[in-house]
Order: sequence, then C-alpha cells, then structure tokens
Amino acid sequence: MMPAPLPAPSLTMEPMPIAAGCPPMILHGVGPPSPTQADAAMPQAIASKLRDRLASLQELHSRHQMDLARVTDELASTKAEHERLETEQPVLAQKFRYYQELRGYVTDLVECLDEKVSVIAALEQRMLSLLKKRADELMERRRQDVRDQAEELAPSMAARSCPPSGPKRSREEEEAHTRRAAEREGRRTRRRRAREMKSGSTAKHVDGMSSDDEMTELEATAFRNQRDTIESDARLVFSDVVDEFCSVRGVASRFESWRNTDAVAYQEAYVSLCLPKVLGPLVRLKMLLWNPLQDGCLEFERAKWYDTLILYGLKEGETEDGLKQDPDLQLVPIIIEKSW
Repeated sequence: MMPAPLPAPSLTMEPMPIAAGCPPMILHGVGPPSPTQADAAMPQAIASKLRDRLASLQELHSRHQMDLARVTDELASTKAEHERLETEQPVLAQKFRYYQELRGYVTDLVECLDEKVSVIAALEQRMLSLLKKRADELMERRRQDVRDQAEELAPSMAARSCPPSGPKRSREEEEAHTRRAAEREGRRTRRRRAREMKSGSTAKHVDGMSSDDEMTELEATAFRNQRDTIESDARLVFSDVVDEFCSVRGVASRFESWRNTDAVAYQEAYVSLCLPKVLGPLVRLKMLLWNPLQDGCLEFERAKWYDTLILYGLKEGETEDGLKQDPDLQLVPIIIEKSW
C-alpha cells in the first residue's frame, strides 16, 4: 500500500507588525481617478488642441493668401513688362545696331587721328619755321637799313663838331652800302605808290610809320616754293582716308546725328568735352597756311569749317534760353583756344 499524502502547508500571510511611533504610510493619487473627472478632462483637452490647430491653419492660410496676392501682382506686372518689351524690342534692336556702328566709327576715328596728329604737328612746325626765317630776315634787313642810315648821317653830324676820323670803308663795303640804299629807296617808292593807289589820293604819310616787309624776287620765289611744298604735303595727309573721317563736316555730322537721336546718352558720354579734341587736328590742318599778317588773308569767320561748327546742333526755332543750356555752345572758342 502506498503511504497517504501529506497535507499541503497553508500560506497564511500575517500582517507585519508596525513599530511603535511610526505613522502609517498613506499614498495619495495612486489610485485610479474617478470616472467623473476623466470624462470631464478629455473633451476639454481635445477641444483645446483643435482650437490651436485651427488657429495655426488659419494663420498658414492667411500667409498663403498673401503669397497668392503677391504672386498674382507680380504675374500681372511681368505680363505688362513682357508686352512692353515686345513693343520696344524693334526700337531697342535698332538702337543697339546704331550704337554698335557708332562705336566702330569712333574707334576707327581715334586710330586715324592718332596716326595723323604727329604728321599735322610736323607740318605746323615746318610752316612756323618758314615764317620765322622770313621774319628774321626782314628784321635783320631792317636793322641793316637803320645802321646804314646812321652811317650816312654820322659824317654830317661829325662835321659840325670835328673833322671826320676813322678807317674808311673798302670798295666792296661801299658797293654793298650803295646797293642796300638803292633797294631801300626802291621799296619806299613802291610802298608809297601802293598806298596812293589803295587810298585813291595823295594823302600825306609819315615816314617810318609803315612796315618794310617787301622781299626780293628771289626771296619771294624761294618762300613760295617752300610754302607750296608744305601745302601739297598737307593735301596728302588724309589722302588715304574717306571724307567722313577727315573733314570737319563729315565728323561733326556723325556726332550731331547722335545728339539729335539720343541727347541724354550724348550728354552722359561727355561728348561736349571730347569733341574739341577730335575736331582740333582737322581745324589745325585747315588753318595751316593761315597768316593774319598777310594782305588778303581770309578771315577764319568766313571759312567753311567755321560755318559748320558755329551752327553745330542748332535747331529751327531755337530760343535764347535753349542756347544758354546748349552743352556745345563754346565749341568753336574751345577748339581755337586748344589749337593755337
């Protein structure tokens, strides 16, 4: 026989004794909330979150509305700008071609003048040297005439005080002195006749008040030959250049066309300051042989280049106030001042 099973031990939990003097431990809020409080808190939290979400969405929608309005305005302005540019495109294209052509012209003109200015300066120096040589010869002849006259008067003045003394002049000196005296008297006679023919009467003239610049035929021929050589060389300076690069009218017409086409760009480019430097060499070449001390010399106010430049930029119906504001009003005076 099997032995009978032992009875299971009983698990009886007995309360632990609490020490004397220790307060009992009480846990607050550990227990589950009451059903009434939980039901009241959940809708309020959900409603608060929904309100916050709605406010953020409304703010985002407002920003989107503002962006939409801004983009709509920009689109409208862009369309208007596009239409305007399409309308102005032919004009702008034509203006672009015009300025490209003008840029090429100005570049070629500057290169041409850079090459020719030194040649013009050399011709001016040759002409000045020729005139200076002639003036020196006339002054020396005048001094010699004064010395001869002083020598002629010296014996008569000395005879009053004491007999003449000193070495006598040689035969060659006497002949040269006689020849100079005859030439001097001949020049005086010719000048007197020229004055009488010019005035038409025998008006009294005080001796010594007229200049003696008459040259002999040999001297005049040599002077004319050198002058003609300089003049022929001056004609060849721009022989390899077309008219619009070497004539005052041709160059001025191109810049005047720019001024009439776009006056604002003309002033912003300071053309009024550059134009005298561009036209100056051409005017100097035109006035290379000009001599105001020579009889029959043409006044430069009657020259063709003067008429061209004095009327530069002039429009019909121009008023005095408009002329005062003209940036090229002093064009001719500045050219003359810088050229001479």
